[in-house]
Amino acid sequence: MYAGITRRVERVQREIAEMDRREWFQMHYGNEKHRTKAELFEILDRCKAELRGSPHILGGRRN
Repeated sequence: MYAGITRRVERVQREIAEMDRREWFQMHYGNEKHRTKAELFEILDRCKAELRGSPHILGGRRN
């Protein structure tokens, strides 16, 4: 379950550090609000579906 977690965390940290990526997510998802965990997971599922196949999906790139 935890195999490779350090590499994954480092990869996500590098991606978050990219200003262009942060601005893109802010523009597309910055106004999302949730009141419950269920609503949060609905937002995350929608985001994943929209980004499926993107070479820039968080955690999805192999550097």
